[in-house]
Amino acid sequence: MRVSAKGIAAVGGKLRGMADRMRDLTPAMAAGAEEIRALIADSFGGSRAPDGEPWEPLAPATIARRRGSSSKHLLDTGRLANSITAEPSRTAITFGTNVEYAGPHQLGTADIPQRRFLPVDRLGGRWMLDDSGPAGKSWARVSRYIARYIATGRVS
Repeated sequence: MRVSAKGIAAVGGKLRGMADRMRDLTPAMAAGAEEIRALIADSFGGSRAPDGEPWEPLAPATIARRRGSSSKHLLDTGRLANSITAEPSRTAITFGTNVEYAGPHQLGTADIPQRRFLPVDRLGGRWMLDDSGPAGKSWARVSRYIARYIATGRVS
């Protein structure tokens, strides 16, 4: 009996290319960072959490002391919304804000209702990605960007 295989060298080359791309996913992570930025912007624009749940209405006292021209949640001056970053690296996307009052709004306090805008939630003392609603769809697209990039070298 005799067995022959054709194309082994080509398959090996494709596998080496995939392995090389897995070491540096920056192009896929850059597309993913844009996806996450858009998701967070949609939260601010739609006054809803990344999972699609609407934010609690603003209190009349809050509306009365607004400094900016917007009557939308968390957009009094725009500082918080404009501070959002999503930065790609070789193997990750780092996103968030450095605005000091972001935490109380993301998590809620005794005086401030929770108005999540980042696609994460704190569960059992750990941060978890929110994978429900619009956030889940965004994370699924990020996964597809990564898989496509590894397989083909292209993001879209």
